[in-house]
Amino acid sequence: MLQAEKIVFSNQHEALGISVSHEDEISAALEALKLHAPCPAIVWIGGAGNMDSRYTEPVANAAWAVAKIAQEKNALIVDGATEAGVMAVLGRVYAQEGYSFPLVGVVAETLVAWSNVPAKAKPSLSRSVRLAVTRLRVGSAGMPWRLEPNHTHFFFVPGDRWGAESPWISHVAGRLSGVQPSVTILSNGRPGGICVQDLE
Repeated sequence: MLQAEKIVFSNQHEALGISVSHEDEISAALEALKLHAPCPAIVWIGGAGNMDSRYTEPVANAAWAVAKIAQEKNALIVDGATEAGVMAVLGRVYAQEGYSFPLVGVVAETLVAWSNVPAKAKPSLSRSVRLAVTRLRVGSAGMPWRLEPNHTHFFFVPGDRWGAESPWISHVAGRLSGVQPSVTILSNGRPGGICVQDLE
């Protein structure tokens, strides 16, 4: 039986996380995370670690609009979970406005850097590979990134490269939305980037 675990970030925000290894575990994971489906879903994808700082303001403007709609329509947002690019901007907007809709991150488990989660608050979610991965330099291409600390829920999925989470984002959003509307928004993606996999 799948079990969710609490994650407590350095900013004292708490989230729930769960590891899944097969698509057929998603429904049980939603139940364990207390995420109620079906509900309207917004998928937010785009620039991450390489996002140019000159795009921060337009991405923030988009994030304000999208998050406001999610709150008003009782929707949820699914993204790539890390403290990078469009996801980091969305997380800051979510926290600043005090929103309450579920902000759900999906990330390859072996690529999580846990440096913003105090050791005593780390969940036992991750497999043994986590210990080796977190010693790597954070933020480089193919290297681990920290989780965005304002998310409410996290799915940790298989994979050892960025882009492995792409089909899982779709699976999770599809299972959450069910018969309800679902839309995908691409913000600041670049040709040939991982966002192309996300769109596919």
